[in-house]
Amino acid sequence: RQRQMCIRDRGSNISENEKDPTKEFTKGEAKIVHFYFQEASDVNLVPIAGFISKDFDEAILLHEDALGPMNWLMNAAKDEGISIIPLSGFRTVERQTFLFNRAIERHGSEFDASYLSAPPGYSEHHTGFAIDIGDGEAPQTHLKYAFENTKAYAWMLAHASDFGFELSFPKDNFQGISFEPWHWRYVGTDKAKQVFQQVRQ
Repeated sequence: RQRQMCIRDRGSNISENEKDPTKEFTKGEAKIVHFYFQEASDVNLVPIAGFISKDFDEAILLHEDALGPMNWLMNAAKDEGISIIPLSGFRTVERQTFLFNRAIERHGSEFDASYLSAPPGYSEHHTGFAIDIGDGEAPQTHLKYAFENTKAYAWMLAHASDFGFELSFPKDNFQGISFEPWHWRYVGTDKAKQVFQQVRQ
């Protein structure tokens, strides 16, 4: 089976400090908590056929256990006239480092960045079981709060659990992270449930 992989830098190891189970950011009485996730192995990652990450011009990868259910979900939505498309899947620690540093530059502090982006080593995307989705009929809402008002989001709320997916960061989540209507995780197998055991409350 041919697989197109995103670039990895095996020389970029997470420091021992970053392997702590949680990473917390505080400002006054406010606290944001991120949980550590191990980066998935190449052998478990497969591309979602027909989709490319526009930001990085590469295949969108998922853990092999989540690929079938994601395809079934998209097809079921399509049968009802709903266009659900993947925007981002597996992400390396190296890629997350770039994204988190960019968030710090944009928002001015690690605390403010951590409200919107996970620090490297602490993103659900490292597992291959998390995916950002969009509404193919409303691209202007991709990765924006406005996605909450789309037909695709409404369909996901009603049907995602039938395929083993759940919303990772609902409003007022216990981690203190921003509401992300586009970010979903696969928990349809015992293996996937175990990966997310610490964050499923």
